[in-house]
Amino acid sequence: MAKLGLIVVDPGHFHAALALQEMYDNVAEQVHVYAPVGPDLVDYLTRIARFNTRAEAPTAWQLEIHAGADFVDRMARERAGNAAIFAGRNNEKIAAIAQAVDAGINVLADKPMIVRRGDLPALEAVLEDAAAQGLVVLDMMGGRQEITRSLTRLLHADPEIFGEQVAGSASEPGVEMSSVHHLMKMVSGVPNPRPPWYFDIRQQGDALADIGTALERRIASLAETHRGLSLERHGGAWKIAIPDGLRIGHDAHFRELTRSFLAQVERPGSLPAETNANLLAKYFITTAADAAML
Repeated sequence: MAKLGLIVVDPGHFHAALALQEMYDNVAEQVHVYAPVGPDLVDYLTRIARFNTRAEAPTAWQLEIHAGADFVDRMARERAGNAAIFAGRNNEKIAAIAQAVDAGINVLADKPMIVRRGDLPALEAVLEDAAAQGLVVLDMMGGRQEITRSLTRLLHADPEIFGEQVAGSASEPGVEMSSVHHLMKMVSGVPNPRPPWYFDIRQQGDALADIGTALERRIASLAETHRGLSLERHGGAWKIAIPDGLRIGHDAHFRELTRSFLAQVERPGSLPAETNANLLAKYFITTAADAAML
């Protein structure tokens, strides 16, 4: 089977580089990069060079650079691959994704895909177009690969432990979320710089736009597939003890989600039926801050 051809579009966020922190058996070594000339592109190339020259398990990516103001049009016109990674400015991202999907290209986009409630119809149109063509469109929710999130989903789905989800109301929400997103972050062993546009809410989105999303028997059962998992009693509370071996770390989350995306691209029709509906529902919620200001 021929290997997948990968395209990287406007890699302004370091997540684009983390997707290529290792080689994939089903992806060709040559990657086409479409981006405007500027510091974001330089930073991306520096990160990939670092992966290619590291002492332990170096990668072997060969990058062909297409740099210029018309990079989006060229990407769609030239169709240099069948799967694209988007990680640039969020304000213009959905229009570029639409061009890729229209050209028959699968898309893995850094979050958020949209930051304005007004762009929700555009996202819906993209997902409908992708479904009609049998294409995969996903966003980079690396945290979903983290073991605590996986366990939360499994335990939430067990009515004997969680019960039933209440509908909630404006005064008493059925779900409460909190998040801490550090400005100082270590990525691939070095301090991670933030580009100036990262601090512009028109590009990055408001707060909501970047937030994701009998017990003993259940944990014993989960321990069969999650080796080392155990349950500890601490006074009136339970603690699920997770061994270090199950904690793969921030950078590895993007490796795993990229691998999952590529596997779905190789198997048309493998995307769960509810994926697109869930994606729309998520962005309806995350763009609530923008809608409230209208």
